[in-house]
Amino acid sequence: MNIIQAKRDDLRDILDLQYLAYQSEAEIYNDYNIPPLKQTLDEVEREFDKGIILKATDESGNIIGSVRAFCENGSVYIGKLIVHPKRQRQGIGTALLSAIEAHYPNQRYELFTGSKSVKNIALYKRSGYKIFTVKKIDDGLEFVYLEKRRILRLRPYKPSDAVHIVKWCKDEYAFRQWSADRYRSFPITAADMNAYYGSDKKNGGLWALTAFDETGVVGHLTMRFPCDGFDEVRFGFVIVDSSKRGMGYGKDMLSLAVKYAFEFIKVKKISLGVFENNTTALQCYKAVGFKVVERDTAESYNCLGETWNCVEMEITE
Repeated sequence: MNIIQAKRDDLRDILDLQYLAYQSEAEIYNDYNIPPLKQTLDEVEREFDKGIILKATDESGNIIGSVRAFCENGSVYIGKLIVHPKRQRQGIGTALLSAIEAHYPNQRYELFTGSKSVKNIALYKRSGYKIFTVKKIDDGLEFVYLEKRRILRLRPYKPSDAVHIVKWCKDEYAFRQWSADRYRSFPITAADMNAYYGSDKKNGGLWALTAFDETGVVGHLTMRFPCDGFDEVRFGFVIVDSSKRGMGYGKDMLSLAVKYAFEFIKVKKISLGVFENNTTALQCYKAVGFKVVERDTAESYNCLGETWNCVEMEITE
């Protein structure tokens, strides 16, 4: 599956999918005149011009899902989250919701659905949305309005953060993708992590940052100067709460860190290394703007009895 911004030429197919996807909603309310089934192509084109419409495509390029949103008065209004009936319950709706949020980082998000649409409400709640009001439309219809406020911030790492961070790698494979050979054994404890960061000899002058929002600690990374000068900073130990992956937190955290490095540290370049088998992280770094740098010899590590090669990436001011 691939999620990208829709083009105007896609709108007819998206509207056809909308008519198909909303049949189940019409059946729930016993009303086949609900607005999504009466919307015209002209109306969709006006929404296209006003905001963003995303499409999810399968391996053959067929549109299997879509979502749209626009920003107004400090809030992002999300609507028409649709998935082909044959592709539902595969995580596509959640992925689309995360993707549209990522287009409007660090905002207040609002959406609504009918009170009888319990599956929709459950999906939104799993994605961090909370009901803030219910409006009665008529005797047979109530709209449930949900919102999510995600204001992500970075602050200096605290020793108490380690209690959360050490739980985010669920197996040793993921742990080594994150830490390479920096720790002797898996799992590690909060004390192990703090001991590593507390050792100037080991950490080579690292300074660590923690990302947090209204839910608490959600991400972590480190920075260091890899050379004698101060023109370059190197990111490392980038990780996001395992329960929040796929929701745009990684991209938002890295974007904040990049902004901090360029605007406050005044570096000219940011670099990092990522294992070539960590495709999710690679995609995230590319989405932030990092480019792959070709090297004559790849840096490699012996992890779990295998040789893992690193991909060098950088972003310039």
